[in-house]
Amino acid sequence: MTGIGTMADILSALSWYLVITLIGISALPVAFRLFKGLPGRGITLARPPGLLLWAFTFWLLNSLGVLQNDVGGELAALVLLIGFSVWSLRGGNFHALLTWLKASKKTVLAGEVVFLVMFILWVWVRGMNPEAAYTEKPMELAFINSILRSSLFPPQDPWLSGYGISYYYFGYMMIAMLTRITGVASSVAFNLSSGLWFALTAGALYGIVYDICALWGKQNGVKNERFSCKAGVLGPLFVLIISTVEGVLEFLHAGGVVWKGSADGTLTSKFWSCLGILALNQHPSVTFDWIPSRTGGWMWWRGSRVIQDVSLSGANIEVIDEFPFFSYLLSDLHPHLLGMPFVLLALALSLHLFTSPNIYLNKTRRIMDWFKDETFWLSALVLGSLGFINTWDFPIYVGLFCLVQAYRRYQDEGWNVGLLWDFLKNGLVLGIAGFFLYMPFYLGFDSQAGGILPSLEFMTRGVHFWVMFAALLVPVLAYSIHVFIQDFDRNSFYKALKIVLMSLLTLFLVSILYGWLLLSLQQLGPSLAGSSNAAISAIGAKLSLAGSAFAGVHENGPASEILRQAILRRVTMPGTWLTLGLLMILVLTVLIRRPQSVLHTEDNHEKPADGAARIEGFVLILVLFGALLTLFPEYFYLRDQFGWRMNTIFKFWYQAWVQMAIA
Repeated sequence: MTGIGTMADILSALSWYLVITLIGISALPVAFRLFKGLPGRGITLARPPGLLLWAFTFWLLNSLGVLQNDVGGELAALVLLIGFSVWSLRGGNFHALLTWLKASKKTVLAGEVVFLVMFILWVWVRGMNPEAAYTEKPMELAFINSILRSSLFPPQDPWLSGYGISYYYFGYMMIAMLTRITGVASSVAFNLSSGLWFALTAGALYGIVYDICALWGKQNGVKNERFSCKAGVLGPLFVLIISTVEGVLEFLHAGGVVWKGSADGTLTSKFWSCLGILALNQHPSVTFDWIPSRTGGWMWWRGSRVIQDVSLSGANIEVIDEFPFFSYLLSDLHPHLLGMPFVLLALALSLHLFTSPNIYLNKTRRIMDWFKDETFWLSALVLGSLGFINTWDFPIYVGLFCLVQAYRRYQDEGWNVGLLWDFLKNGLVLGIAGFFLYMPFYLGFDSQAGGILPSLEFMTRGVHFWVMFAALLVPVLAYSIHVFIQDFDRNSFYKALKIVLMSLLTLFLVSILYGWLLLSLQQLGPSLAGSSNAAISAIGAKLSLAGSAFAGVHENGPASEILRQAILRRVTMPGTWLTLGLLMILVLTVLIRRPQSVLHTEDNHEKPADGAARIEGFVLILVLFGALLTLFPEYFYLRDQFGWRMNTIFKFWYQAWVQMAIA
């Protein structure tokens, strides 16, 4: 692995910047048309959709045998992207685009500065530590090289000769495409891609926060482009730079804070012992110097392992709780990192839907009409790509998209059962469309997912939850309390209280009953397996196997003890669900009574905002959805090869961080 320092490396970095900028310029008309309801018109978001459209065209035509996996095929796909963009300029859009660019020079310039500075910054960071020698980097580099050497997709598995990669490899394919078209060695491209994805994410965050603040300014009579540009810079700061409180604790631990020496010279501390974060619950060096220097590996690694599940016997079980800054510092090119620009693209679509609901899924339109709408297909293309880049994100952002659409209808019509059907119908249609667009991938994809299981005695202590999210929870809770007081309505409060309490109780009871049922299979399975009926016997054998596997996760303890601990731990350590319950009550109270938007005229009189919702509602939806994403793994998790909730916490909390940080 090589760093970024020689003139050749600098030219390689420049070539990547120029190519991704060309792709972004090529996709400007598409972004301008796709995000026509947003103040920024998607200009600062143009690079991710450009890269997506280019890669999708190349991948699909290669999978169908039309294009070869070489430079010529990539250039042909780029020409098709440019052709599609030119077609998007029809109907006066070319003049509108030029007019907007001339009138919004500050916005465009600020977005470009954010992208370029972040690209240079993270390329430099990776140049200081370029080795691909730890964690999952060798696997990821092998994927990239395999894609570069394969003639057709799916690419050849680098470990299993004669088989295709059965993994969500779309992000690696994008890196391989950029590597080939720029002529850069994959060893250098590995680090360039980390810097590029950091910049793509930062640019998208700038655009989203800019749009939110510009919409807020418009709705409150504050037309100040400079204000929105400055506020937009906070997007990359909160999502990509701000981190967990564990980093602060490292310095306090090294400084000997609240450690006391006993008569025999050993150090003890009730605070650090009760905090229970591994490594920090051990005494520091006797020489307190405020600089973390304890033995045992990277100091920054513990930030991604704050929480620990505890088994019945008291053993610690590892759980991953990564956050964006950690991911980029580690710089594994893992799918959750590669998906970030496109996750934000999906989130921007949800924001656009919130401000312009009728351009997407209108209740008066038939389902067949949706399939004739180019905006619908572009939305399905973006949302569907998440399944190919990082499959966990696909249902999450389809859910957010449909929740936003249902809430906009709720604002217009009030509550009715049709909203629930609308939510499910839209999710089904978008899900099927997204699946259909990427069907060649799914035909060769073998998922490790094994269903949803209850998380019984495994739960998150409140103090660990706060160590993880305090930097975001403090401002989010403060804002939620502010709008709660400002918009308080007794009836809405009681409705929100009822919804949250019923939801918490339902999640708890269903997880307990489901767990009891699975644990009971150990007794039910063998009794059925002894049946003289072959079919019943086979079912009994499978049930017995499933029950034994689930019990094994819980150390094969007695069912009564497992269920007792599941109840006892949540009652005696309620910090996490109480925090999330309070946050959800505050937010729902406001969302339930949130009226139609109002605009303020120059004399401060209110007038209707042409059906557009107050943008604060979207911010609160992000808070609510983020809370739900962190609440779900407290009761259920998706079974994979690890067998416990490690990956569910990892994938769900990661997206919760993104959404709460933007809020």
